Amino acid sequence: MEPIRIPKTILERLESEAWRRGLSVEEYIIELLYKDLSPRDKACGYFDAAKDYLDRAFDDIKKGNIRSAADKVWKAATIALRATAHLNNVKINGYGDIWKYTEKLSKKYGDWFRNAWFSAVAMYVCSYEDWCDRGDVKVAHSEVSKMVAKLEANTSKR
Repeated sequence: MEPIRIPKTILERLESEAWRRGLSVEEYIIELLYKDLSPRDKACGYFDAAKDYLDRAFDDIKKGNIRSAADKVWKAATIALRATAHLNNVKINGYGDIWKYTEKLSKKYGDWFRNAWFSAVAMYVCSYEDWCDRGDVKVAHSEVSKMVAKLEANTSKR
């Protein structure tokens, strides 16, 4: 599929609305597309998006696009956490709420989950500051992949 081109004024509006809601542009678009779905269907859509980000991050790692891979790992984690929040009727109004929700989930799943979240946050920093290397992103990709798989597996049990 060929990438779509969005006029600058529309993209600026998307960015503004996403920022106002504490979302990335991608998350905001997903919210718009899935807003009328049941919490379960919305969660499934979010998990599909998270896994797609992980697949594309893996490709970026292989190509040496470290910043891009880091950004995708971060987005995969936040989108998977939003999926779980939707399913559990937890209101998320920004990344601070995701952090608090992750603390709650860490009590349920254990320290590995908290460490996966910390790896995701490190990827957020890396995507802006370009401080990490391929090995850092590979480790974070592995940890976040486990996080996404665990969250999705618990979703499918419902």
